[in-house]
Amino acid sequence: MTNARTRLIQAAADGALILTSNKRLARYLRSAYDSEMQQQGKSVWQTPQIVSLDGWLRQGLVTLGKSWRLLDGFPAVRLWEEIIEGDSAGSELELLQLPATARRALEAHQLLTEYGCQLDGQPLTEDQQAFLRWQHKYQALCQRHQWLDSSEVPGLIVDAIRAGTLAVPRQLLLAGFDQLSPGLQSLQRIVEQQ
Repeated sequence: MTNARTRLIQAAADGALILTSNKRLARYLRSAYDSEMQQQGKSVWQTPQIVSLDGWLRQGLVTLGKSWRLLDGFPAVRLWEEIIEGDSAGSELELLQLPATARRALEAHQLLTEYGCQLDGQPLTEDQQAFLRWQHKYQALCQRHQWLDSSEVPGLIVDAIRAGTLAVPRQLLLAGFDQLSPGLQSLQRIVEQQ
């Protein structure tokens, strides 16, 4: 086994929570963990806490009883489509590729939210102004219906850990991340503090 994989498997055996950048890596590490347990001659072992970051955040929402609020995937894209279509109907901004534009707008919104960036008050092009209108409408609809955008989930989970509503993992390891988002950095800090 590689050195990093060996350390992760040992940490998982010791009860650490391993958060991975994606589901594929989580499956791979769980499979490697199972193989290691079999090689050690064990016939029964604890299920390791190896899960994708997204999966763990969703588990946290379920524990908090807020999973019904999550707006992501197709429903989120569809909402952006409706907003964009309503804003641009009958104007020269009418878009030919509405689904692709909606997906890109959602991605831009989530990155801006995740990194705490605001476009308000900035000098903007006409396209950026259109995006800002769409974003404000999206945020207003989410607030009115109490929907939770997926980019807001890390902050909600960190706040719940800070408030003692969610249990803090004894040990947290991250695997497969090229860059740590501010939300993931906050999670790492709160676990270290507690």
